[in-house]
Amino acid sequence: MQRTNKTSKLTVFLSLSAAIKFGDRLSVGACQKLLAQLSKCKAPFQCAHGRPSLAPITDLQKFLRICSPKEDSSDGLNLANLRSLMAAEEEDSDE
Repeated sequence: MQRTNKTSKLTVFLSLSAAIKFGDRLSVGACQKLLAQLSKCKAPFQCAHGRPSLAPITDLQKFLRICSPKEDSSDGLNLANLRSLMAAEEEDSDE
């Protein structure tokens, strides 16, 4: 039984160390590939700790406006704008 526990802990550790983290830049193609892979998972909506792995996008047009790459950049989505917006909204909700 202990071997299974160690195996589980190692699996979780390896998956977390390779995980995409907030602030990582992803191309549109990488996002599409990730969503395709997630669609094949048994529990695609949570990480190994049980935390949500996806956030709903309620206004796709607003999301695309905020996250569109700068014209002089080919880095993919501009998540810095999204982080700024999220921080501002969080401050507003704290007041």
